[in-house]
Amino acid sequence: MKNIYRIAAILFVLAFLAGVAFLVNDLISLQDKLAKVLDLKDLAQRQKMEPVLWQLTLHVALTIAAALLAIFFLVLNASRAKIVIAQQLEEEIQRSKQEKEAVLEDAATAMRREIEEKVARIREIVNAKAGTDEFFTQALAAIAEAVEASQGILYLSKYYDGVQYLEVEAGYAYYASEGLPQAFEVGEGFIGQAVKDKKTLVFNELPEGYISVPVVSGLGKGAPRSLLIAPMLDADKRILGAIELASFKNFTEKDKLLVEEAMMLLAPHVFLPATTSDDKE
Repeated sequence: MKNIYRIAAILFVLAFLAGVAFLVNDLISLQDKLAKVLDLKDLAQRQKMEPVLWQLTLHVALTIAAALLAIFFLVLNASRAKIVIAQQLEEEIQRSKQEKEAVLEDAATAMRREIEEKVARIREIVNAKAGTDEFFTQALAAIAEAVEASQGILYLSKYYDGVQYLEVEAGYAYYASEGLPQAFEVGEGFIGQAVKDKKTLVFNELPEGYISVPVVSGLGKGAPRSLLIAPMLDADKRILGAIELASFKNFTEKDKLLVEEAMMLLAPHVFLPATTSDDKE
């Protein structure tokens, strides 16, 4: 539609310029045409018309000039208006971008602050329970509560016949069901793979029935649908263990970062076992 308006405007301007050209041509030949029509053969009589014709020509020329200037200033004003609108649009886009960045920055700052507060509470428990028999159980419970997990298992690294395994060390709202493995070889299943790759895995909306150990309360029971698995590594990136958390809600990036930091808190309290050990019972 805009192209049609532009083409129409160009055609009308060309028509106006053509009309001006024809008008100028008529004014130049007007004296001869009038003399011919009025049959003025006397030169003196023809010269009497010249002031009137020049005055008419001047009026027409001024009118045409005014019209051309009006068109020029209209075009100039439209161009300036477009430039102003473009500048305003650019400023609005820039302002919107800055506002969005500020919101994201505020959200990131708030998320970082919340993570630090929860990690600080976990640190207090880790330091208070260090060296006690309930250390791993209490640490796991603190981490699970921090991310609103419904269940949790903490695994520690063990070696049997030179093969590294992850063995259940502590549980949160978890009971060992008959037939469920209590140890995983590194690289086996989601737990073993996360540890082997040394990265955190998050699975939201798991298939129904994947988690076979339900969360049980006095009001009923149900199976969580989201899973978060994070490895525990020492300063040299050696495998010390892993944590597995399940929840009825989806795990977020904030939860992932919090658990990773919590694993770094636990790592100094875990000793890497020797690569040889007695056979697994």
